[in-house]
Amino acid sequence: MHRNNRIKILLANDHKIVREGLRLLFASHSDMEVLDGEEDSKSVMQLSDELEPDVIVIDINMSGTDNIELSRRILKENPSIRIIVHPERVHMFFLSQAIKAGIAGFVLKECSFNELVHAVRTVYEDGMYMCPQIKDVLTNGYLDQVRSDCQGESSALSEREYEIIRLLSLGMTSKEIALRMEISPKTVDACRRQIMDKLDINSIAELIKHAIREGITSV
Repeated sequence: MHRNNRIKILLANDHKIVREGLRLLFASHSDMEVLDGEEDSKSVMQLSDELEPDVIVIDINMSGTDNIELSRRILKENPSIRIIVHPERVHMFFLSQAIKAGIAGFVLKECSFNELVHAVRTVYEDGMYMCPQIKDVLTNGYLDQVRSDCQGESSALSEREYEIIRLLSLGMTSKEIALRMEISPKTVDACRRQIMDKLDINSIAELIKHAIREGITSV
C-alpha cells in the first residue's frame, strides 16, 4: 500500500441501514477501515476535509445531490482522494461526465460485495475500476454513437441535450442552466423542446422520470 497500512474509507449514502451493512462488511477485511458514513453532500464535503479518507464510496442516488458536482468539488480540494460510485444503473452520458469529473471506480449495486472490495483496492493503488456491466455500457454507448454518426441520425440526443436533462432533473430553471452552461435561456428552452420532441415526452415530470429510469442523472 502506498499511503498507509489500512485503506481509510468514507461512505456517502442516505440509507443508514446500507451504511451500517457496508461498515460491517468492510470491517471483515484487515486492510480496510471505515471512518464514518454520511447522508448528504455538505457532510461528505466536510468529512472529506477533516478525515482525509483514501477512498469515498458514493451512492449516486443520494437524495437531492448532484454527485458529479460533489465529486468535482471533493477532488478539487483533495486531489489524492479516490472516488467510487455505486449506482443501480448508469447511462453512457452519466458515465462520460463522471470520468471527466475524476471518478475512479464504478460498481453497480447488482454486483457482489467482493467486487466492491476489489474496486476499493484497485483505485487505492491509483488504478481505475469498472465492473463488467459498466464496461458494457461504455462499449455499447461508443458503438451506438459511431452508428448514429455513420447513419446521420438526427434523433440521437447530443451531449448538450443530455446535460440539460441532467440539470433539469436537479430542479434548475432555464436561467440557472443557461448560466451554468454559458448559453442563453432561449437556447435552453429550445433545446428542451427539441429533447421532448425526440423522446416523444410531453412534460418536464415525464422527462425527469425518463432521466432517472435511464441512469442519465444521479438524482
